[in-house]
Amino acid sequence: MINFSPLRTKRLSIRLKELSIGDAIRLVAIPEHMNESAMTEFIAKVIDSAEPQGNFHVKNPLKMTVQERSLIVAHYIAHVNEAGDPDFQLGGGRYSDFLIGVDVPEFPIEVGEVGEDIWSISPLFGGAAEAIEQLHGEIPNMSGRYHWLTGCIAAQLTLKTETPPDHADAFSDYVQWLKNKMTVLSNYPESQFVELLGLFLAGNKKIEHLFQTEVDDFGIVVLPKSQEAGASKLSPVRFPVCSCISDIAKRLAGKP
Repeated sequence: MINFSPLRTKRLSIRLKELSIGDAIRLVAIPEHMNESAMTEFIAKVIDSAEPQGNFHVKNPLKMTVQERSLIVAHYIAHVNEAGDPDFQLGGGRYSDFLIGVDVPEFPIEVGEVGEDIWSISPLFGGAAEAIEQLHGEIPNMSGRYHWLTGCIAAQLTLKTETPPDHADAFSDYVQWLKNKMTVLSNYPESQFVELLGLFLAGNKKIEHLFQTEVDDFGIVVLPKSQEAGASKLSPVRFPVCSCISDIAKRLAGKP
């Protein structure tokens, strides 16, 4: 049995436990392109204890930011990797090449005006990321990075007049709300969408915490920290749940 050190941030105060072999095999069965869904299931299974959920501490993975979710997966990897190295190898570099020493700021943060509407930004939460993932292929003429970027804009940029369903407690309603908003955004004039995208990108810098994130054709990626001139360039990485599962469990599940 592996003993995990506590994980504490502004919104997390948890201790993890090792996956059971049954849970590991069930997680292996989740398709690789459903990384956010797998992460939700993984976190729910490995939290052993947590401070009571309230205004400051969260234990529902759908209510965690995508950065907090990645931190939990990384914390697990740091304890179970074969080398026993907390600064484990990652994407040609080390874990420390990606972790930034900034916790989540207060949110939402007002970011500016587009088309006489004043927009504010919040972090991307696990429930929203899972909804974007679930909606891939559901909106006409929207796929890949365009889908993920539009989904993040819809989820993170809000107006004072908006009252979206809760992304955790009313997940099904939230998915439909997000689909509708992404459809509306896809019909924006190009110039207005580009202007909104600019607000989103600038706003994302203001709410960076734990990791710097981006999206690609397949979902959320973590960027390396700013590197010194002359250093070898590191590629963006993910923290896939499969990295937390032993080769034996993968073979038992019939996966290579």
